[in-house]
Amino acid sequence: MTPNEELCVSLLGRYDQGKVRRANWESGWNDVAAYVLPRKRDTVRQPSSAAVNGPASAPVRFDTTATNAVRVCAGGLLSSLTPAGELWFRFNPSNPGVSSAVKSWLDDCTHRAAEALTASNFYLSIHECLLDLSAFSLEGLFIEEGLAFQGAERGELLNFVQVPVGTFTIEEDAEQRVDTVFRTFFWSARQCAQKWGEERLSKEMREALASKDPAAQTRQFEIVQAIYPRRTGEFVSGPAIPDKRPVASVYIDVASRHIIENGGFYEMPVAVARLLREDNMIYGTGPADEVMPEVRMVNAMRRSFLLALEQQSNPQWLGPNDGSWRPDNRPGGIIYWDTSDSKNKPERLRDTARLDFIDPAIADSRQIIRQAWFNDMFQMLNRPEVLEQKMTAFQVAEMTQEKLLLFSPMFARITRELLTPALTRVFNVLLRREVFEPVPEDVNLGELSYQIDYVSRIALAIRQAQTGALAQTAQMLGAMAQFDPLAAHVIKWPKAGIMVARNAGVPAEIIRDEDELAAIQQEQQQAQRAAQLAQMAGAANQAAGAVQKLGPDAQRAATDAIGGAS
Repeated sequence: MTPNEELCVSLLGRYDQGKVRRANWESGWNDVAAYVLPRKRDTVRQPSSAAVNGPASAPVRFDTTATNAVRVCAGGLLSSLTPAGELWFRFNPSNPGVSSAVKSWLDDCTHRAAEALTASNFYLSIHECLLDLSAFSLEGLFIEEGLAFQGAERGELLNFVQVPVGTFTIEEDAEQRVDTVFRTFFWSARQCAQKWGEERLSKEMREALASKDPAAQTRQFEIVQAIYPRRTGEFVSGPAIPDKRPVASVYIDVASRHIIENGGFYEMPVAVARLLREDNMIYGTGPADEVMPEVRMVNAMRRSFLLALEQQSNPQWLGPNDGSWRPDNRPGGIIYWDTSDSKNKPERLRDTARLDFIDPAIADSRQIIRQAWFNDMFQMLNRPEVLEQKMTAFQVAEMTQEKLLLFSPMFARITRELLTPALTRVFNVLLRREVFEPVPEDVNLGELSYQIDYVSRIALAIRQAQTGALAQTAQMLGAMAQFDPLAAHVIKWPKAGIMVARNAGVPAEIIRDEDELAAIQQEQQQAQRAAQLAQMAGAANQAAGAVQKLGPDAQRAATDAIGGAS
C-alpha cells in the first residue's frame, strides 16, 4: 500500500474504534433526543445516509418541561456568558509589568476580535453548541478562516461550524484535554468540488459530478475529517505548508477509502467541551443524566393526567350487553333506548380519579427539572435591573450566590474547553492574517504571553465571590485593628486593590501594577520627608530669628541653656 492508503486505513480504523467506545453514551443520547430535543433524533442515531432532520415528532412525549428547561439554560448561557453586542472577554497580558504599549495593543486586539465575532456566524453557532451542551453535556465547535481570506468577494473573516452530537468521536491527551476529533458529514460531489477542486476527488465523486442522472448528482458521500496532533518530527515550527503544521487535518471519502486532502492547522481548530467530566466519562455528564428519571416520570404522570382528564370529561357508557342503542355524544343529541326495562337505560361510568393529587406531584417534578438546568439562576440574571446594569456584580453575586456555587464547576469547564480554545484560535487567525495592528516594536512575538479574562455578567458574578470574601475580611480586620494596629497590615492592600479591579472587569491598561504602585509610594514618602525637613528648617529659622532679637545677656543665657540641654 502507498503511504496515503496506509494513513487512510489507520485513521478509519481509529474512527471505528472511537464509535465503539462512544456506543456507551448513545443510548443516553437517544433518551435525551426522545424526551428533550426531538429534532436531534436523526443526528444522534448516526444514520448511514445523509438523512435530513424533519419536523420534531416524538409520540412518547406528553410533557415539554425538559425541552423548555434546556432552552432556558442555553439561552441563559448565551445571554449571561457570551452576550451578543457586549464585550464579554478581554485579552490581557499575563505579566502585569509589561509596558503600557502592550496593554493598549491587547486592548485593541480585544475590540477587533469582538467585531470579527459579531460580523461572523459565531453567535448563531454558539447557541446551537450551548443547546447541545445543556441537553447532551457535550458540544463541538469548528473554527476556520472565513471566505474573506480565501479570495471571495463577499465573506467574513471567521466561520464557525457547530458539530452535532453523534457525528464525532474524540480522544484525550495525558491531561484529559480533547486533542483528537473524528467528525463525519455528508456532502454531494458538487459541494466537494467547490471546496477541494475536482482533481482531488475520488473516482466515484468525479463520476457523480459528471453524471446527468439527478440521483447521482445529489448522491451524498460520507466524509470523515480526522483532526489530531502530529508527532515530533512530522511537523516544523513556525510558518509551514499545511501537511507540516502541528495539527493534522485529513479529509477521507469513506466509500472509496480515498484521502481528499492531507492538510493541517497551527492550533487545534475544534473546541470540544463537556459540561462535567467524572472518572472515565470521556464524553461527559450533566443535568440530563441526573434528572432523566424525573423527566420520564413527569412524562408518564402527564400522560395519566390527560387520560384521567379525558375520562372525566367524556366517560364511557354503561349499557346492557344485548342492547341495540347507540350513544350520541354530540351536544343536544338524543339517545334512544328500550323503555320496556328501566335497567336498560344507558348511563355514564362514574370516574372517581382524584386529579387534585396528580397536579402537585407533576409541579414538584417540573420544579426539580427546571432547577437541574439552573432556570431559576438564569431568570434572575436576566431580570431587567440586571440587564440594564442597575445592579452591581456584587449585588448579582449575592442574589445568586447559592446557585453560582453549584454552577461554577460547569462555568470553569465551559471556559476551559470551549471559550478559551475558540478565542485562542480566533486570536491566532486574526494575528496571522494581520487584522490586528502591528505588534509593538519592543515586544518579541514569540515571547508574547497573554491571558483571556471573561467579563460577562455570570463571569463577574462568580469572581465577585472573591471580592465579597475580601470585603468581609477587611471589615473584621478593621475591628481587630482597634485592639492591635498590626492587624491592619495582614493583607497586602495594593495587591488586593488590583484583584478587586480585575474582578470587576476593569481593563488592564488602566490598572496600575505593583511596581507602579511601589514607585508612587516611594514618591509620596520622599515628598513627605521633604515636607518634614522643610518644616524643621522653618522652625529652626524662626528660633534663630527670635534669638537675634534678644539682647547680649539673653543670647548668652539661651546659648548656655541649649548647651546645658545637650
